[in-house]
Amino acid sequence: MPNVGGKDISTNEAAVVGAGLLVFILSFFHWFTYDLVTTSAHRAAWHSGFFAWAGVLLLLLAAGIVAARRFSPLDLSAAPVPLDLAVLGAAALGALFLILKLLIGYRVHSLGQTYHFSRSFGLYAALVIGLVETVFAYLTLTTSGGKLSDFRPGPRSAPPAG
Repeated sequence: MPNVGGKDISTNEAAVVGAGLLVFILSFFHWFTYDLVTTSAHRAAWHSGFFAWAGVLLLLLAAGIVAARRFSPLDLSAAPVPLDLAVLGAAALGALFLILKLLIGYRVHSLGQTYHFSRSFGLYAALVIGLVETVFAYLTLTTSGGKLSDFRPGPRSAPPAG
């Protein structure tokens, strides 16, 4: 178990935090490129549409929850959802958003023409790292004894009267 800043953190949690930070760094790389003989254009995640920047923010949120739980003095045990399940949900939804962005692509409509941008390194790398973060979030959940069935939506049963 690694010791970071005097705090013990599991290898799975360290991987979630590291992957979240790496996806954030990759969000500034070129995700989409448009090249012609006379001009070229590039788009990073922040200018590539909702699924790109929302996916990055969700993956960063998952890493932030793990970091806050391990490194801050806050008591997060009163959360309405088990934190490991929240981390897995945020990471999985973020990875899903990046998959959708890969499938949808990016295009610009200008002066009656449509310009289709090709996918670039940043998108592919962020997607792979996002999937890795999701796997480590799942491993964090299962090694802590949690299950995917820990949270069932809907009304909770009231304690028996009497």
